[in-house]
Amino acid sequence: MTGLKGKAPVQECLLASLAHPRLGGSIPGLALVDGRLEPRGANFPCCAGRGLRFSPDGNTTYSCKLGERLRETRRLGQLLASLSGAELGACLPQEVRPSAGLSQALEVLHLIAKSSSKRGLGWIETPASGPAAGASAAPSPSCVYPSMWALALAASWRFGLKVHVVHLHGPLAGELIPAADKPAPDLICIGRAGSFWDPHTVEKLETLINYAYSALIPVMIQIVVAGAPPAAKVKPYGKVEIVVAQRLAAARAKSPLAWLPPACLAKLLAVTSGLTPPLPAGGSGPLREAKPAGPRLGKA
Repeated sequence: MTGLKGKAPVQECLLASLAHPRLGGSIPGLALVDGRLEPRGANFPCCAGRGLRFSPDGNTTYSCKLGERLRETRRLGQLLASLSGAELGACLPQEVRPSAGLSQALEVLHLIAKSSSKRGLGWIETPASGPAAGASAAPSPSCVYPSMWALALAASWRFGLKVHVVHLHGPLAGELIPAADKPAPDLICIGRAGSFWDPHTVEKLETLINYAYSALIPVMIQIVVAGAPPAAKVKPYGKVEIVVAQRLAAARAKSPLAWLPPACLAKLLAVTSGLTPPLPAGGSGPLREAKPAGPRLGKA
């Protein structure tokens, strides 16, 4: 919305520039008021943040997508507060400073919003080197990406995308996949995925990736590598102990993606970008991507 003809121009509505990747923050133009996300009226001078503008010249009321985006963003905020067990103000992602990772993520979201891409973004976070014994491992300082919730809120508010958020560990953010009677989301965000050696975790991830792959839904996935326990100072005294220690060391050094079944990994790489296929065991070349299997006929 802009100023009416014949009148002094007003400040441009923020809604017109929300999709610009250089604009910082996940929810610019929104403020937390009494535990509820509200638009800052100064950023939306044409409607004061109401999403409706009355034109006396034509006795007509004009609407925009502000209200729809606000409802979806509030839904995600309520979901975040419910899963965190805290007030929204305590768990709402802080304003994200401009960084290479944020700019890349916003560029990907921009392409998805324009229907120019069907691939999201994936990245792997490793714990900081040398955490104290018993201390929780902090994300690596080299990780420049914001939290998955910050990206989900940005996708909803800044790009108008319908987002389905899933955490593979802990309580689910709603259903694992949307119900069949509900419209498919525009984006699936998988936060803090890891422990891919656990068959239950892999089973849930396969369900999600199969759904996204078949429906051509881009996926954002944040893979967190747990810190390895400190190495034992006692040297192995037998061949069996040496073999076990070597296998444990090799398992810890593997890429998290190496634990995934080849078909699941191939589908994951088809709906995300930014992830590098792991090297094959004992080889130096890139892993040959397995082609996703088509539908089977007859008995499984």
